[in-house]
Amino acid sequence: MLANLNTFRNQFQIKNIHHSIFLFAIIIFAVSIAPQKQDIKYLITGFGILSGIFFCLEKFGIHLAQNAWWNFCLKELWVITALTISVLIPLLLITLIVMGFGKGYALTFGRKGSGKGAGKGTNKNTRSAGKHDTR
Repeated sequence: MLANLNTFRNQFQIKNIHHSIFLFAIIIFAVSIAPQKQDIKYLITGFGILSGIFFCLEKFGIHLAQNAWWNFCLKELWVITALTISVLIPLLLITLIVMGFGKGYALTFGRKGSGKGAGKGTNKNTRSAGKHDTR
């Protein structure tokens, strides 16, 4: 992961607009692929089903580890998975930090008050005085 970050840092040129747009797109992509609660529920179910299938295959005498194609697929899948994780986790961390600063800025310098009618005040006062809203 550190090697990937060092390579990215050495090749990234902040003055080049293409690099900045690419980094922005990667950050948006990393945030958008974060799983939600219902996704995690289905992931756990899927892993359970796949584990059960592989367990049954081993019990019935079908040893996939003896096949060269299976070992090749597992090796390549692991390389792709490790590369994806080593790139997306730091980008997701950077994105979360930037979002935290944005949220802190919004809470510090944002609009005061909350709710739908924040800042309007006239609707609340006319209702409490007994007048009807004509909208």
